[in-house]
Amino acid sequence: MVIDLTKSGDYIMSGDQYHNKIEEIVYESEDKKQQKIKEAERLLNEGMALRKLNKYQEAIECYSKAININPNYDKAWYNKGMALYNLNKYQEAIECYDKAITINPIYDTAWSNKGYALHQLQIYTDAISCYDQALSISINSIRLQRKADSLFELGKKSEAKKFYLVALEQGSNDKNYIQKQLSKL
Repeated sequence: MVIDLTKSGDYIMSGDQYHNKIEEIVYESEDKKQQKIKEAERLLNEGMALRKLNKYQEAIECYSKAININPNYDKAWYNKGMALYNLNKYQEAIECYDKAITINPIYDTAWSNKGYALHQLQIYTDAISCYDQALSISINSIRLQRKADSLFELGKKSEAKKFYLVALEQGSNDKNYIQKQLSKL
């Protein structure tokens, strides 16, 4: 059965009209997408401001809303992890860092903070692996020191000493702490 649409009263668009309508829909879709991106960024910034005020739970709520808008927002996952860490919720923080790392495998601070959370849970070998990942992306005296701390806890004192010394060479701001740790070796 063939239906003659010209007699059905339906509006039939010409090729140009159809193309223009598609462009209009795409433009509206892009505009909504940009609005969502801006809203997620606003929520991230609000969460960061709340975290600076030590309002960690409120910050987590902002980060969660940003993640609901954009589940692939690595910065929101990372910052949520930091707020959870501040609440001593290390395992939950690790889960957030993992999400950030899955989205952005070269997110060095997410690797480093995951290592620090693992260190707090006394999972030193895994912490060292995370520090190694972070250091392979960007060398930084804090990461070197934290790796040394985990090595120290595992009783690997000669390796710990090496990393404490390199942290000092890299300009660590925590010289007194490192000197204290070195005196224990």
